[in-house]
Amino acid sequence: MAVVGLTEVVSRLATLTRAYLTLKAILRKDRAAPAYLLTTRLHLRLARAAKRFRCLCWYYNSSPQVWAWPEKAGSRTIRALR
Repeated sequence: MAVVGLTEVVSRLATLTRAYLTLKAILRKDRAAPAYLLTTRLHLRLARAAKRFRCLCWYYNSSPQVWAWPEKAGSRTIRALR
């Protein structure tokens, strides 16, 4: 689900939160299944949860901002999850 802008996020916040919590519960329950994640904010939060639950995780870095500006917060998060 793609949302752009503050009003769309606020109107779909309950749906987005429910989706995040559902995915997090799946990670907690089925630790043997690997997770394939892209580098978006939601997926970085899920990767942090997967690391906490000791799940196997692979990242696909498609964002040029991450490798072009490695000092930004997203890059620090990805390095911390390795």
